[in-house]
Amino acid sequence: MKQEAHWLKTMGSSPMIRWKKGQNIVTAQAVSEHFAVSYISVTIFTRLRLTLYRELHIISMIYCAFLGEYRRHLEEK
Repeated sequence: MKQEAHWLKTMGSSPMIRWKKGQNIVTAQAVSEHFAVSYISVTIFTRLRLTLYRELHIISMIYCAFLGEYRRHLEEK
């Protein structure tokens, strides 16, 4: 069974392009919104991950400094 793709423009001030293949109708707007949401999600996740890494690095530096001072204190006794 041969399926044909039809490109149609809808009426309106900002026309949307529709792609019709079989019974599935996908609008260009829906596709762009999907990718926009995906991009925003990845961006937020990346920024949160970088913030978490930065905070963990700071905590690690503080812990190492504290541990170094504690060891020095034990060696003095």
